[in-house]
Amino acid sequence: MNGRQRRMTMNPSGPNSRGFTLMEMMISVVIIGVIATMAGPRLTKEITKIEFRGAARDLVSTLREARSLSITEKQQYAISFDYTEGSYSLFQKGPTQEILVRTKQLPGDSPTVIQRVTGPLVFSADGSANNSGQISIFSYDDDGATYSTSFATIDILASTGRIKLSELYTY
Repeated sequence: MNGRQRRMTMNPSGPNSRGFTLMEMMISVVIIGVIATMAGPRLTKEITKIEFRGAARDLVSTLREARSLSITEKQQYAISFDYTEGSYSLFQKGPTQEILVRTKQLPGDSPTVIQRVTGPLVFSADGSANNSGQISIFSYDDDGATYSTSFATIDILASTGRIKLSELYTY
């Protein structure tokens, strides 16, 4: 190999060099930043929808758990809603006192519960409920850039205590 060939192979900036220039890297970073900025609000909205769906299914699960506990323990269990806090509580109804099992918060900035059954929903030892009706949950989130509205309806049949998530919409 002569001196000229040796200089060409030693010089990485020649026409056959591999790699990226600083300008190419900066352009790539800017493009990724613009795409991430556009995707951020959309991602936040999707996370809110997923949280609401999970909370609606969790409420159905808690209602079914109350019914199941009533049957297995031969005790009354009830679910009550706190409309001001946007939460619900599962408790055991004893002969002289009520024992709180747990309380859960509904998601969203201002969750709203519309209970179309009167008072707390009580499950008896045979699995039946004290009332038939629907429980509807609405949630509206507005962070200034995006908004999300979610809606769920849960049907309860008193004679059998059947609980069904009949509608679940998030948009």
